Amino acid sequence: MKKLFLELVERWNAESPIFWKKVRNISVSLGTIGVALVTANATFGLVALGVPAIIFTIAGYAIAACYAIGLSAQITKQ
Repeated sequence: MKKLFLELVERWNAESPIFWKKVRNISVSLGTIGVALVTANATFGLVALGVPAIIFTIAGYAIAACYAIGLSAQITKQ
């Protein structure tokens, strides 16, 4: 377990290839949009105002996908 943790720390701090940096940045941007949509719905009750609920369902899945993609991109090293 300790070896795994040390490998993750090493990968987290290692230099990432340019492609994976771009993937990580896009993932963070899309995830931020998803969080904003879900938060806006929770705050203002947009579903009650006529916005389709599927939009917020998809935003929730997008947040999870962006988290996984961004984490994978971050621990990819050269």
